[in-house]
Amino acid sequence: MSTKKKTFSIGGLLYNRNFLIVLSFIAAICIWIAVSLNASPDISRTIKNVKVTVDDSVPSQLGYKAYGADNLYVDVTVKGKRYLVGNNVLSADDIKVTAVTSYVDAPGAYTLQLKASAAGTKDNFTITGKSEDYIQVYFDKPETKEFQITPVVNCSGDLLYSDDYVNADPVLSSDTIKISGPAAEVDKITSVKATITSEGALKSSETYKATVSITDASGNTPKYLS
Repeated sequence: MSTKKKTFSIGGLLYNRNFLIVLSFIAAICIWIAVSLNASPDISRTIKNVKVTVDDSVPSQLGYKAYGADNLYVDVTVKGKRYLVGNNVLSADDIKVTAVTSYVDAPGAYTLQLKASAAGTKDNFTITGKSEDYIQVYFDKPETKEFQITPVVNCSGDLLYSDDYVNADPVLSSDTIKISGPAAEVDKITSVKATITSEGALKSSETYKATVSITDASGNTPKYLS
């Protein structure tokens, strides 16, 4: 008994009415999608909270550090096809905003220009604006010094319950504190106080959480300290 082998012919499909209907439908869908994407108008969209990065390549060579730029964000406006800049496609991570520091050559405050660009492979859009074009950043050499702490006790009434009790000088958990920041600001420090407030009428020793204040000769607090 012999069996006949079935053969498959692509050319034969061209004469198959059902196949041609399905092929035409698929082709029409593909053409419609392609035309829709290419013909869709450009839209503008504002992307919120793009983090600003300070270019420290030049300042670091001079030993300078940027202060006051740790948490700076701007909004960036982009323009492009909806399918390229939509909410589910483009995010703040796809955009890079850099503060230019090429002319930082001495300690002090600088107004830096912001440059925005695509952060990665998604670059089929145009950046048309930013909420800020400039930021101010302070540059200086970092410095750390140790300071003596002065305790200050504020009392709303009589500190002791009666004359039967006596009080000694306040005892700090630490007599000194290390303070870091830009050299010029650290050098301004003239006083470090640990202040507590008590309602008084004490019969025994009490432990308080102190508030530390750092001031210069004019009573102001130097900037960018930690």
